[in-house]
Amino acid sequence: MAWRKHLATEKKRLAEKTSAAEALQKSLGKTKAENAELLKKVAELEARVAELEPVVEEEVGAEAA
Repeated sequence: MAWRKHLATEKKRLAEKTSAAEALQKSLGKTKAENAELLKKVAELEARVAELEPVVEEEVGAEAA
């Protein structure tokens, strides 16, 4: 009979670990999606900065003259 109680305890422990692993996987997926979105935004901002740099340099040069 003790083995049945042990078996039930192990099943419960396995279910808890499985649940925790599923939650971590879900969290990881969400984090990866957020990271991809942020990387896209950074790339867009870097492109915008590169686009504006010549204009800023021209304005700074005109002010210095």
